[in-house]
Amino acid sequence: MQIIPTSHELAKYESHSEDVLCKPSKRLSIESEVEETDDESETELQQNLIKNLKDNIVSIVILVLLSVLMPSWDVYSDWGVTIQLFIYGDPLYAISMMVPQLSNILFTFFIWRKLEKKEAKRWSWILVITQCWPQFFAVRIAWMILKGNKAWRKEKKTFDSHIGTLEPYTESLPSVLILTAVWVTETKIKDDNNFQG
Repeated sequence: MQIIPTSHELAKYESHSEDVLCKPSKRLSIESEVEETDDESETELQQNLIKNLKDNIVSIVILVLLSVLMPSWDVYSDWGVTIQLFIYGDPLYAISMMVPQLSNILFTFFIWRKLEKKEAKRWSWILVITQCWPQFFAVRIAWMILKGNKAWRKEKKTFDSHIGTLEPYTESLPSVLILTAVWVTETKIKDDNNFQG
């Protein structure tokens, strides 16, 4: 006696070759559509970046020059002087040069706690300790300008009123006064017998 398979049993053995042959081409067409939209959005993004750069070149250059490059040079040259003073055996002068730098780190930390975005606080505290968080904030503003984010003016105002005004009073001015005192002490007072006791 021969058993005739039911349609349900036949479905198990039905060929799926059509699906196997069509799936790669369907997937390829979908992937190429995604790549085309990615390429279009990428070129559109590049065009927007270039347009925003041309429209705001002066603001970006001033921001990078005055808020990134010059403060970086100032801070790290002061650390260089401090290290040299330690190396050449003037620990008192070196410690006196460290005081303004440490006070700048302390005050920057308070501002950082208030202004930094929550998602960046996990790692940006390192920038505060290395004294480059204000420069990072300025670079973030420059990136906002390039992306066309209109909130960059508000962030720039925050930078100018809270962050940019801090370093000159907590670090630069005291460092200049200390360096002047060191220079006067070394060139005028140490060699003058009238000041010797």
